[in-house]
Formats: sequence, structure tokens, C-alpha cells
Amino acid sequence: MGLFKRNPAKQLVKNGDVEGLLALATSDDEATRAAALNALPILIEAMSPEQRATVHDLARSGLADANCDVRAQALFALWETEGGDAIGSLIEGLRDPDAGVRTMVAAMLGGGDPTVACDPLIATLSDEAPVVRQMAVESLATLGDPRAEAPLNKLASDDPDGMVRSAARKAVAQLGTG
Repeated sequence: MGLFKRNPAKQLVKNGDVEGLLALATSDDEATRAAALNALPILIEAMSPEQRATVHDLARSGLADANCDVRAQALFALWETEGGDAIGSLIEGLRDPDAGVRTMVAAMLGGGDPTVACDPLIATLSDEAPVVRQMAVESLATLGDPRAEAPLNKLASDDPDGMVRSAARKAVAQLGTG
């Protein structure tokens, strides 16, 4: 086997093969399932209502997958196909055991509705992983909700990680000028 693994989902997207992607999303191979879940939203406009329902079901079942990449891509598929209707799943994703999943969710919430996303992101400022805290900071800055200013000020002075403190200072400045 070569250094780089072939991604069959890419070719299926190129061919517009929705059924092929749906089949890949049920593969025994975790990387294949994750790639299919990542690719399915690209073809959502070409799908029948039944196929869209299948994507929804596959993404929902992917939230409970043992593999963190599959869970992350399931959340991505929900966000891309359902938008605001997926917000509850995203907020739940902030409690995922994997920091990578939590980071991705924090990034996605930065593109959401501030009235819904702000409080969960503020709560994420106490996450054990600095990368998750930093992404929550950046998302809060993007949302521009003034409720984030006091928690970000505290983080700017008290966080044990220098990158998080720096990001928090920038976010506070952005909120003050936004």
C-alpha cells in the first residue's frame, strides 16, 4: 500500500453518486465512514427527500460512533444539511470526550446564531484543552455578542495558556470595536 490512502468518497462526489456515498457511510472502515459523512453535504441539493432522510439518519447514528473522526464528520454533516436545526447536537458535541471534536464544534458554532451559541461557547472557555478554549474564544469574537466580553476579559488575564490569553485579548479588542 502506498503512502497516501485513496479516498473513494472524492470520486463518488465527482461523479455525483449519492447512492455510492450512502453505501460508503455504512462501511466497516472508520476512515471511509468519516469521509463519506464529510462528502454527503456536497451533494445534498441533488438528493431526493428519501436520500436526505437517509443522510439525516446516518449522521444521527454517527454521533454515537466509537471513532472520533466519524463523530466529528457526523456533526459536520448535520450542521451542513440541517443548519440551525442541528444546534442541539452541536451543543452536545461540546461535551464529546475528544478535544478535536470539541474544537470543530466550537468552530462551527462561531457561524451560528449568537443568541443560541454564545452561552455554550462561554461555558467552553473552561474546557480542559487549550485548543478548544482558543477556538471558543475565536468563535465568540466572530459572534460579536457583548455577553462574552467579561468572560473573555477574565480568560485574557487568568488562562494558564499563553496562546489562549493572547486570543482572548484580541477577541476583547474585537468586541470593543465591533
